[in-house]
Amino acid sequence: MIVDYVSNTISCLRWNSTESSINSVDGNYLVTSTHWELQNQLNVFNVNRGEKSLELVKSSSKPVECSVQKLATFGKSNVIACKENGSASLYSVDQTSSNYQINEIKNWSNLSNLPLTDIVVDLSKKSLVLSGEDGYLHFIDINSTNYKATKSKEELSKSSITCIELLNTSEYIFGNEIGSLKLYDVRKGEVNLNFNLVSNLSSINCVRKHKGNNYIVACGNDQGVLRIIDLRNTTKDLQLIAAHEAPITELKYKNSEPNTIITSSLDGELLKWTFSVDSVNLVDVYSIFGTKGSSSILSFDLNVNDWLAFSTDLESIYCSE
Repeated sequence: MIVDYVSNTISCLRWNSTESSINSVDGNYLVTSTHWELQNQLNVFNVNRGEKSLELVKSSSKPVECSVQKLATFGKSNVIACKENGSASLYSVDQTSSNYQINEIKNWSNLSNLPLTDIVVDLSKKSLVLSGEDGYLHFIDINSTNYKATKSKEELSKSSITCIELLNTSEYIFGNEIGSLKLYDVRKGEVNLNFNLVSNLSSINCVRKHKGNNYIVACGNDQGVLRIIDLRNTTKDLQLIAAHEAPITELKYKNSEPNTIITSSLDGELLKWTFSVDSVNLVDVYSIFGTKGSSSILSFDLNVNDWLAFSTDLESIYCSE
């Protein structure tokens, strides 16, 4: 594992999209959003395999007008950023010799009057879907000439939407700040299922579906609880685990191990959870980095080869294969 100290706080990081990194030794890069007193930036880091370990080299930076809440990558070189001021920007990461340059393609300055919180890429509809503290979902058509932006026809949540996940070609699932998960049907343009989780006022920070079963959904909240449910039977949890001692910041299923979840937390731990095929039984759990009380883990990501990258509040990035 390598570590790089970057002298500013990285709020979110994402690997380049899977299309350009499958079975690749070189050509991998990380996009990060940084926040510090003088300026907010997007940064691109080259990540290549050296003789003994991965090598991380900063390639380029792009100033942004405010704090970036979340990033998503898609296609061969595209990055979408949702921001604290309710705007969003689309960028292209272009390779020049051995470096990468990040350039803004499109900005949507007034999608919302409140912060945008999360992004999901729906390539089946050529659409980007952003959630917001305004209780709406915002849709960007990346197949149209002017990248047309629209929003859900009505407010979908009376409280802030905090995270979102694509379930299938017609449904999204999203969480809010008072502990509810809601299922949004694109065809009907409305919420058709609503689940109250754990307790009121426990914000759901992240939600992800199982890699091989769209009915199995995992979410993490601001009380450090990991919850797994089967959408076909919401009367009983498959798992309800006090996973961390502080808010869970990110949650992802591993690509190569579909019954394995990685969670990060402000308590300083990065945990690996292995479940049975039906997600009913917990097989194993252990820390792959940190101990409780260590520096907070703010964000992490896995690429298609399950290379791991994460950031901490000590202004550092860690990478490993």
